[in-house]
Amino acid sequence: MSSEELFEKLKEEILRSRRYKHALSAILLDVDEFHKINEAYSYQTGDRVIAAVLKIIQKTIRGVDILTRRSIDRFLIILPNTNRREAVELAERLRENVQKRTELMKDLPAGVTVTLSAGQSYTDVNSLDFMRRLESALAEGKKRQRNKTYIAE
Repeated sequence: MSSEELFEKLKEEILRSRRYKHALSAILLDVDEFHKINEAYSYQTGDRVIAAVLKIIQKTIRGVDILTRRSIDRFLIILPNTNRREAVELAERLRENVQKRTELMKDLPAGVTVTLSAGQSYTDVNSLDFMRRLESALAEGKKRQRNKTYIAE
């Protein structure tokens, strides 16, 4: 999904949440220090890590949730009918699952960690501002401590 398509889909979901007065949240997930995995092990190992993370996400989210890839090591999950508390709980579950399951990967000496930001859409927010808040929370959080969930305010 292109960035343009992503913002259009997010805009649709924001409008739907307003119309039906349902909560809308999103999670931005970033594989910590992914470039180091590619450099230290190989691009094939990096591909396996991304495939494993993707599989974990797909098994953890609901069928109505919308999963998109933002970049090589970053995923966005749009969560219709999900409040902020539920989004943070899901983000923590994802973070723990990725760490536990990637520890079993033979090519890596330690499990892969992920940093996540979770946020809820408010009635006065547009899709671009919502993404900016998620990106900002993730960036600021990664400066403080990786392998953690941060809440976009």
